[in-house]
Amino acid sequence: MKYNDAIKQLQAKQLKSVYLITGEELYLAENYLKKLLTLLNPQNDEEAVQYFDSRADTKAILQALDSSPFFSEHNIIIAKDLKIFQDKLSAKDKEDEQLFLDYIANMPDYSILILQYNLGKIDKRRKLIKTIEKFGTIVECEAIAYWNINDWLNSRLRELNLRFDREAYAYFLEAIKSMEKISLGFLDQELQKLTDRKSTRLNSSHITISYAVFCLKK
Repeated sequence: MKYNDAIKQLQAKQLKSVYLITGEELYLAENYLKKLLTLLNPQNDEEAVQYFDSRADTKAILQALDSSPFFSEHNIIIAKDLKIFQDKLSAKDKEDEQLFLDYIANMPDYSILILQYNLGKIDKRRKLIKTIEKFGTIVECEAIAYWNINDWLNSRLRELNLRFDREAYAYFLEAIKSMEKISLGFLDQELQKLTDRKSTRLNSSHITISYAVFCLKK
């Protein structure tokens, strides 16, 4: 599922038992995770969320998923960059993959498993990926190209209460076009700098410095 469609799913409060957040645009991945956690854990209860990294033992993750939540509705488990999503799996990785396959199909209602893998592309032909897609949601956070950045840019401008006049908008897009690789994290930082201006309606003179910074990033 594309990032924008996954966001719409969250807005409709259509929750799944398992999520896989993948793709090379880490900014989108982290932003989706933040929105998902806000929906699942609105009270920001730290005890409701457990984090695991690539060194974690698979059985420990599954045991955590089995644990009933005490003071929250959901038991939320986040596991990042697990080896089971790599291209080449060791014998141990294959065993762990099978454990996840067996578990995902029979997860307790109170638990939510959030898997995040941004170290490379996943092989959608694998049984594990198809199983996650069957019982949950796969969020594809792909890099945004110059020609399809308008949706993200307009949405972010609204969130920051910023408005560009026509010249400023064209100027900003030209700055983006000059970048070899678009980093949404970097763009977001530059947009946030513009919020310090007294006016929310900006012209090209307001973003000259940002344009120079973009060019230096080439």
